[in-house]
Amino acid sequence: MFQKNRFKAGKAAAARTDCSTAALTCNACPAGRELTPGATPPACRLCAAGSISAGGLLAAKPTCSACSGNKTTVGANRFTCSGCKPGFGGPSCDVCKRGFWSRGGTATNATACRACPDGTTTLVEGSTAPAACVDATISTPCVAPSCI
Repeated sequence: MFQKNRFKAGKAAAARTDCSTAALTCNACPAGRELTPGATPPACRLCAAGSISAGGLLAAKPTCSACSGNKTTVGANRFTCSGCKPGFGGPSCDVCKRGFWSRGGTATNATACRACPDGTTTLVEGSTAPAACVDATISTPCVAPSCI
């Protein structure tokens, strides 16, 4: 038998009950999942990385939405955009300036853009790895048509 009122919107922990199949919880998709289009019987699927869903009743056809701006999802979390995309850092997920880089991650000061080692810089803003740090004496970006 189906267990009623076991699903609490927004609570990932309530994703499984006795009436769950394919992450379908009674008549609702849990947070972080959307209704799979055309699935018979109805099923819910996990939102793709960088997308979130509050979940909801099947009749409302819950869908996933892309995180806005420079934000993304972190790990298996698909119900809050709590991380920064690579090349962005800090609590506001600001773009890393020239001379800095970030792999992205949880949007905190701990994911601040990291400075390149002394004597090196990045060629562009938004660098995503320390390998983007190059010798500062040869790092002036070339702007066409003056590039040869």
